[in-house]
Amino acid sequence: MGRGHGRQRCGRARRYRVVPGLVRPAILYRHSRSAWPGPVPFRTPHRDTERNMKPLTHFWRDTRGTAALELTLLAPLFISLLLGFFEVHQYLRTLSVVERTAFSIGDMVAQRSSLRDNDSPNDSGNIGVYWEAAAVSAEPLDMKANGMVVITVVNDAGGARPKTAWQRQAAGSQGWKSGAVSQLNAAQPLPPGFPFYAGDNTVVVEVMYTFTPFEALALFLPRDQLPSTELYRRVYFRPRFQNLDTLQK
Repeated sequence: MGRGHGRQRCGRARRYRVVPGLVRPAILYRHSRSAWPGPVPFRTPHRDTERNMKPLTHFWRDTRGTAALELTLLAPLFISLLLGFFEVHQYLRTLSVVERTAFSIGDMVAQRSSLRDNDSPNDSGNIGVYWEAAAVSAEPLDMKANGMVVITVVNDAGGARPKTAWQRQAAGSQGWKSGAVSQLNAAQPLPPGFPFYAGDNTVVVEVMYTFTPFEALALFLPRDQLPSTELYRRVYFRPRFQNLDTLQK
């Protein structure tokens, strides 16, 4: 009884305990015989984090403008591939024209029985006819501005030893501007293993052309600063009627 009366006089003994699972263990709640009221509600840090992450999550899940972004990233790649294919086509086309021009001029010269050393295209016997024929055959390439044609005749120096009989190249007086020269070796004008016998005669035609890719860059850079590559083709023909050892005056 004394103990009970003591509790009534002094009031109920108050005991406190820590609610497990809460982030702040210093928050204490009164424990008594009455019903447990539950923890005092407050926002925990992980709930605040979720609330702050909602705008970022919404941003990552938003798909609006995806097509425009993909186009922005891939368009330069597609344009580069398109320009690359175009330039490869232009290069192969130019190489084909240079090769066709060399073959055509060599075939025409080999059908002549004689040639005159005259750059005028007014007479079919003049060597100048073939400079004009090369320019026409190479169209749409501007052969006179960016190319050169060289005709060489190789004859027998004795003992089936080839030597250069004469050589001419397109004249500047006819509008040819390139300074390219023959690439034949004067000491050995024919390649090793070429079938050349005593008394033989061979017509050698060389065609050179300066190919400039990405010519649209000429709008921004001087033409002499643009990258370029030299295309070269050489063909060999035997005269069909008689040797062309000399050029007539």
